[in-house]
Order: sequence, then C-alpha cells, then structure tokens
Amino acid sequence: MPGALWRDVVNLIGESEPTPDIFWPIITHVAEHHAQHSYFLGRLSGHLSDLRDREDTLRELRWASVGHDLWQHQRHALLQWAELVEDPSPTHLEVEAWWLDDAKARDLVVAEANHLDDFLSLVKLPLDILQSLEEDELDGFTRRVFMRQLRKDLHWLRELAMLRVLARKTWPAGTYRRQRWTEDEFRFVDEYYADQQPSLVPDQDEEDDKIGIDPFSLLSVHDEQSLGFGLDGLGYCMYVIMRATVIDFMDEILETSRFPQSRGSLECVECGSFVGRRALGYGQLYCTESCKKRAAKRRYRGRRRPPLSPLDRMAS
Repeated sequence: MPGALWRDVVNLIGESEPTPDIFWPIITHVAEHHAQHSYFLGRLSGHLSDLRDREDTLRELRWASVGHDLWQHQRHALLQWAELVEDPSPTHLEVEAWWLDDAKARDLVVAEANHLDDFLSLVKLPLDILQSLEEDELDGFTRRVFMRQLRKDLHWLRELAMLRVLARKTWPAGTYRRQRWTEDEFRFVDEYYADQQPSLVPDQDEEDDKIGIDPFSLLSVHDEQSLGFGLDGLGYCMYVIMRATVIDFMDEILETSRFPQSRGSLECVECGSFVGRRALGYGQLYCTESCKKRAAKRRYRGRRRPPLSPLDRMAS
C-alpha cells in the first residue's frame, strides 16, 4: 500500500519553514525505515556508512546551513554583490531564484566564479568555511565553485515546502477542504513521476509460465531511472529521497482514484500529522487515540467553564 514514505517525510518537515537542519533527520529516517521502498533508497544506508560519502554529505550540509544563513541575515550583501557584478542590476526576485532555487541565471553564475573577492569583502563567513579556500592552492577550483557550494542544495528546501503544500491541499481531514493544484505544482510532481520506465511482468506461478503468459495476469511495474553522472553527497541523498517520495505521494492518489472505496490518507485535525486511514475509517478525524482523547478533554473543559458575567464580557 503506497503512502507511508511521503507521510513520514511530510511529518518530519513539520509546520515551520524548512531549514537545512531538517536534511539529516530526513535522510537518516528514510535510510533506516524505508530502505525497501526502492532500489536507490536501499543504497542510501550504504552511502551513509561509507566514510568518504558520509563526510562529503556532512560537509555539504554545513555549506547549505551557511548559505541559508546568508540569505536570512545578510541578504542585503548578496543583493549588493549582484548589483555590483551585473549590469543592468538583477531584481530581488532574480537574485532569490538564483540563490534559493538554483536558477540558471547565466550572468550571475559566471560572476560567482569570477568575482569571489568582491563577495568575500561584503559578507561575513564562519572561519571553517573560509579555511576551505586555503586548501585549494593548485588550480583554483574551490574558488570557482565557492559561491555555488553555498547555494546549490538550498533548492531542496523549496521542494520540501512544495511537498508539504501539496499534502495539505490533497489530503485534508475533510474532503470538502481539498484544493486544486496549480500548474507549477503539477509540473513539480510530473517531472519526478515521469522519471520511471514502465515494464510488464506476469503475476502467475512458474507452472503457468510453462503453459504461456496470461495477458490478464500482467502487472505494470515502474523502475526508477539511473542517476546523473557525478551525483553524490547531499545532492545524491536528497534527489533519491525526493524522487521516491513524490512517486509514493502520486501512487497513493492514483490508487485512491482507481479504488474509490479506499479513503486514502488522513490529516489529523488535532496535531496535523498524516497517517493512513483505517479500512472502515468513515468519519475518522484523529491519527491516534491520544489525539482523540486530548480533543475530547479540551471540549469537556470548555463545557465545564462557567459562563461570563455581563461585566466580564464587557471587560473582554
């Protein structure tokens, strides 16, 4: 039954704005609890246990945290740098798309490789990040990709936020609160979901295989496609997680469309977390008995509270 993976990821994101601090909990949780979900998720734990891959991932987590902090607290310096190196000056939205969405703004991408000293003169960076420049004394490669390292993984935060928005729109506690997707939201899901290759496999016993293949036993199986060359570190972890999660999210929607009696996921009206509905869960509003009892206790206390006097109502 699809749906367990995306619910866990969305529940881990929570209600606050995603920050790079959420990357590691998501990666480790998925590697531990959803390794059987897909081929690449099965390799995630091996990636984390390999000393070099783990160090690369943790280092890029640090870079992403610094890049996010720059946008949160030194945004004016980033905008000042962009105005200095590009003519005409880019808009705030263009700089935001370049820094947070990894948008291919050609002039800014070229400038970040050629105007690092201007950048360093405008921003304040942690000592450990500055020291990484001293390790590159041969060909200057670290200097050319220094700014990109700070921003290249921030777009995963936008994607996590998008996934949460889609979950709230698609699986509210009451179906009357469902909302339609925008074109951008549909495109986000479709790009990941399309990254599969369908194939047919017969669902029959070996004895039946000797007789022939029953066309009505055929099942459609989708296999995630191979990854791009050179994808590693934090980018590898987040890509395989996001792709598998979005596919799982869409699979549950398709399953519910094919079998309307299956009610799909549930957003708890008490805590907001997502869980799977019980088969006979008509009217189900809560994810656990704890949430149900908590809501009942609050209603009981509200009924026990004495009514306000006229003077109290005037004071309030």
